[in-house]
Amino acid sequence: MRDSKQKVNTSADQHLRSAGLFLLLFATFSCTTSENSSVFDSRTVVKESTDSRAAAPKLFLFNKHALHKAKLACKNGEKDLCKSVKNLIAEAGKYLSVSDCFVTDKKSVPPSGDKHDYVSINTYLWPDPDKKDGLPYIHKDGQENPSIEKTWPDRRCLLQIFDRSHLFGLAWYLSDDIRYAKRHRRLIRSWFLDTETRMNPHLSFAQGHPGRNDGQAVGIVDISLMPRFLESLALLRVSPVWTASDEMQMNRWLGAMLEWLVSSEFGSEEEAKKNNHGTRYDSTVIAMALAVDRPDLAKSQITKVTTPRIRSQIQPDGSQPHELRRTKSLGYSLSNCLTYLELASYSSALGIDLWDQRLTDNPGIKRAVKYIAPYLVEQKKWPYQQIKPIKERKAYRLFKISKNLDKNPAAWDKYIQNISSKVRRKDFSNILY
Repeated sequence: MRDSKQKVNTSADQHLRSAGLFLLLFATFSCTTSENSSVFDSRTVVKESTDSRAAAPKLFLFNKHALHKAKLACKNGEKDLCKSVKNLIAEAGKYLSVSDCFVTDKKSVPPSGDKHDYVSINTYLWPDPDKKDGLPYIHKDGQENPSIEKTWPDRRCLLQIFDRSHLFGLAWYLSDDIRYAKRHRRLIRSWFLDTETRMNPHLSFAQGHPGRNDGQAVGIVDISLMPRFLESLALLRVSPVWTASDEMQMNRWLGAMLEWLVSSEFGSEEEAKKNNHGTRYDSTVIAMALAVDRPDLAKSQITKVTTPRIRSQIQPDGSQPHELRRTKSLGYSLSNCLTYLELASYSSALGIDLWDQRLTDNPGIKRAVKYIAPYLVEQKKWPYQQIKPIKERKAYRLFKISKNLDKNPAAWDKYIQNISSKVRRKDFSNILY
């Protein structure tokens, strides 16, 4: 555990532990129903922020030059890129008048009795056919149970919020159409800030295991899209509709969630994971630390946790043994590499090279990407188990970001050219990177 973390006393009972931590976090919070007043008042992690609307968007993952080029694509006669921009704006337009779902919509009540608490169940869990009540559920790796999210829809709703935020943020930036900024603000306020519908800033009841516990440390993976969400939020933050009050309240919500991540038992447990869960934890903590102006915490996480993690997760040949054990081993290797590319991007912004760094006994992130690259474009046959096809769009994104990070970007063209023209035309990666 890092020196910057504060331990939280916990009990054996997960429900009581969560409730105790929740009370600790909210001891200094004040809540009101007014949009113009403070929703949270966390002083431990987050710094007070000034109005950021006059500044350029503070981006770490999206390529600023690529975005600017995309913004001017139609004006400059770049037909393919212009079409991609129009497709993205049209996709965002589909949701301008569509209702969103929120954490308080669920019919079932969380263990805490508070519907503002986020709840999810591990989707790989199934009722035990040999037990009358099906409890405890049994794990089937890679096989998703579709009935779980019907009872506990919070995870589906959160993913929907992340996806729509991504579209609205980019549509606003690319088009300057204020409708997207207004819709984006309404979406974010409803999920994170408004008293009636907001999510409480913790994940104590995420990825529960029926018959065993109400929540697990692995539930932190449910916010693994937080880094991308924060990039979209950065675009909204410089719009005229985002107020100083919005900024203050959002920073305090993020600060409260960050405090929970770095001080809770679940956070410590997830940070210690040797597989993709640990990598995603790092990226989430670093992204949130940078979002609330805590570069010191971000740097500490990179140097004390992420750098040793690279040595332990990635072998000298670039393989990732912890991911190779899975039934979707290439898919997990790809996803973990994508998370590592986030970490490389954050690190680069802080003056630390994780991409091409030659670590002792380990060549690092670049080698891990190069290891899986020929298998993703079927130049080689994958020698491990992979029960589902790889999504070509994810491979395309991997190559585009790698090209962005590499000192020899042309080296990645041979892989990009092997991605189908349909994906290259329609995927939004050509706008972002």
